[in-house]
Amino acid sequence: MERLFLLVFWIIISFYAIRIGFRYFLPWLIKRKVRKMGDHFRNTTDPQARNQKSSKQNDVTIQYTSKQRSVIDPDIGEYVDFEEINEPNSPEHHE
Repeated sequence: MERLFLLVFWIIISFYAIRIGFRYFLPWLIKRKVRKMGDHFRNTTDPQARNQKSSKQNDVTIQYTSKQRSVIDPDIGEYVDFEEINEPNSPEHHE
């Protein structure tokens, strides 16, 4: 009978220990993991994003990017506009 009470006691203690662990330890573990992922993401972003961190708040910066012109290769050929005409001997031509 004593063993049964001891078993029930340890089951109840384990249940509350797991419950407290999920209530306090699990959120802490998730926050830590999210913070590490955020730090990793911030460190791997482009240099412009890293420079924006150091700029003052409420400052407006405009960054211009150079537009690349599309270059057409002269060896490809040229565009020829054509017009469809009806010939008198074609079967579509009915008079």
